[in-house]
Amino acid sequence: MPNDNDRDRVKRDAARRRQAEQSLRMAENRAALARSSGPQDPARAPPGDLADTIHELQVHQIELEMQNDELRRAQEALEVSRARYFDLYDMAPVGYVALDKAGVIIEANLTAADLLGLGRSRLTDHRMTDFVYAQDQDTHYLHSRRLFETGQVQAWELRLLRQGGAPFWARFEATLGTDTNGAPTCRAVINDITQRRQADDALQEQRRVLDDIVEVTLAGYWDWDIAAGSQYLSPAFKRIFGYADAELPSTHESFRSVVHPDDLPAFLEAIQRHLAHQDPAPFQIEVRCRHKDGSTVWVLCTGRVLERASSGLPSRVVGCNLDITDQKRSEELTCSLRAQLDQAHRLEAIGTLAGGVAHDFNNILAGLLGGLELLDEQLVTTSVPRQDVRVMIDLVQRGAVLVRQLLGYARRGHYELRPFDLETVVRAAATLFGRTRTDLVIDLDCPPDLPAVLMDQAQLEQVLLNLFINAGQAMPQGGQLSLRAARAVLTPQEAVLLSGADEPYVRLDVSDTGSGMDGETRAHIFEPFFTTKEQGEGTGLGLASVYGILRSHSGNIQVTSEPGHGTTFSLYLPTTGRPAAEPRKYDPSVILEAHGTVLVVDDEELVRGVTGRMLRRIGYDTLLADGGQQAIELLGLHGARISLVLLDMTMPGMSGSQTFDALRALVPDLPIFICSGFSTDGQAEKLLARGGLGFIQKPFDIRTLATALGAVQD
Repeated sequence: MPNDNDRDRVKRDAARRRQAEQSLRMAENRAALARSSGPQDPARAPPGDLADTIHELQVHQIELEMQNDELRRAQEALEVSRARYFDLYDMAPVGYVALDKAGVIIEANLTAADLLGLGRSRLTDHRMTDFVYAQDQDTHYLHSRRLFETGQVQAWELRLLRQGGAPFWARFEATLGTDTNGAPTCRAVINDITQRRQADDALQEQRRVLDDIVEVTLAGYWDWDIAAGSQYLSPAFKRIFGYADAELPSTHESFRSVVHPDDLPAFLEAIQRHLAHQDPAPFQIEVRCRHKDGSTVWVLCTGRVLERASSGLPSRVVGCNLDITDQKRSEELTCSLRAQLDQAHRLEAIGTLAGGVAHDFNNILAGLLGGLELLDEQLVTTSVPRQDVRVMIDLVQRGAVLVRQLLGYARRGHYELRPFDLETVVRAAATLFGRTRTDLVIDLDCPPDLPAVLMDQAQLEQVLLNLFINAGQAMPQGGQLSLRAARAVLTPQEAVLLSGADEPYVRLDVSDTGSGMDGETRAHIFEPFFTTKEQGEGTGLGLASVYGILRSHSGNIQVTSEPGHGTTFSLYLPTTGRPAAEPRKYDPSVILEAHGTVLVVDDEELVRGVTGRMLRRIGYDTLLADGGQQAIELLGLHGARISLVLLDMTMPGMSGSQTFDALRALVPDLPIFICSGFSTDGQAEKLLARGGLGFIQKPFDIRTLATALGAVQD
């Protein structure tokens, strides 16, 4: 079928035919007009067929003349176009060369000749490799071969040698063509990119210098070229996240990939907000990032727009990342420590209030307990009134237990510090508790090389039993109670909360597999009267007294728990380098042999009177003083017959400590026994260290009083 070119040619031929016929008719008309003006010879007119032939020849002649005119005009236009092409080809700002398959230069423009330093006529005698720098020959060969083998466009950068000059950087962009004989040729454009490479090298040098500076600051530098769609990430940047320089590509995608998914939206929003505003101030944002090992790294990212296009849109952004993980951990540690200190101060304030209430209540209980015991001895053994008195004595003693727990929480009790073996005490307490809960598996792990614990052994036993009972209540259907002891390795946070002991600490973990606790419960479990049990099932003083006892021994307790995952109480117990001692035991039978006179000094009339009656029941004579001043007067009057002073610590006017000093000033070797509902600010311990014989805590029954006084006299 005829194509478009054939149809165009037919149209041109038809037009030329019409034009030729028109020209011939015009010529014939002129000839006819000439003949009509003169005589005509009919014999000279050609026959009809011959006339037609002559007519065709004339038309064809005209067509040929017209074609010749068109060809001449086309040739002239071609020459003009060819001259213009060669001018553009030779004067182009880039070099053009054509190479055969062997790499011989078969054609070059003037710019290429100028770049290579030879005349164009001399270039055709050389191979292109004659001008390629030695170290770049392989690159040139590889791309040239790939061009002829695949026909795909190739582009590469290399250094070329200019005749009589220095090497320069060039970029080759080559396509596959053919010569006049149909042989494949390489047609290449050569661009001199020396200035661009020098600029790149200068930029890289600047980046190296900047990297060295950033290395000192431990920050990671980044440079985002928005216009070019590239991003540079310094080696220090990559090291923040655990990557070697070659492991993490320097791309914007790599930058985004290290940001934690939860923080990525806020991070991108901060950048976009900065890009959208023409504010020279840099943006800053703290984000979590992912380390190569999967851990979380906190990073402070700072950056700003460095360059903008003529349209005002940002084209380049630079910045740096600083690893602030240690700082964030320190802040978290500080917040946690502050919270614990705030809780400790709150508990201390509650303890002060609880201690004051307990002291006053102890004085009431002391009078009740002593009076009831004296009444009990006067009643018939089988009488109903005596049974009622016994019930009341039990109730008072239960009240005394609650008060002792309050005093333990308030850290106002008196403790006898003696070194003892931790495993022995823990095992005995666990065995005792285990007999009441046979459905629990109790596991004890206590290394034999632990140092002796320096505490009041009875108080630690109370702590353990309170914790065991608490754990048992969290496991009503049975479970496992684990006891693990080890030398404590203190964190800075724990060390701040454990001030006051020179020796190392032992850590005892009491863990259960019970129901666990939520955060709200954990925040209040050491407060007095706080309980999660039903009304009537608990006093809320068990863990409060545990906290107070441990803090009063320069120890501490921490809790770890989650709902459904059990609870672990970690006890930090002070130790000593002294060996464990055997507990002292007193024989209460000495109460029947009591003798001498006891001076009772107490501002509470009820307590003073009942204590005097109990002492007389034991066998002592008594003198009673309502305060320090009266005690001094009685000592001045009866000094020779007073064998012992029972001194209350908390009195109005002259305190127990002032009274102690005044009595000792009169009689230096006077035996003085300390008595109080609690020891205010450790004054009782100070008096014991200065020669006090002993301490008895209110409320006390007659047997406890007799045992204590008998022991010191013995």
